[in-house]
Amino acid sequence: NFKKNVTVKSGTHVIYSVDVKSTGDAAVKNVVVKDQLPAHVEYVKGTLKRNGTDLTGQANKFFSTGIVVDSM
Repeated sequence: NFKKNVTVKSGTHVIYSVDVKSTGDAAVKNVVVKDQLPAHVEYVKGTLKRNGTDLTGQANKFFSTGIVVDSM
């Protein structure tokens, strides 16, 4: 149940996702995906996943310079 905006109490765990897809006809390579945590939100170590695979070691990059995903 995706909601664009939510209001939560301090200390509440919030789960959100970043969905990426190509809308063109040509294949794309070396796609860099990154996100910025909203104000007052902290990343919980061990919770960054891509298609169910743990990406904890790449969390700092994901929230700064970005990580490269497979071709789309």
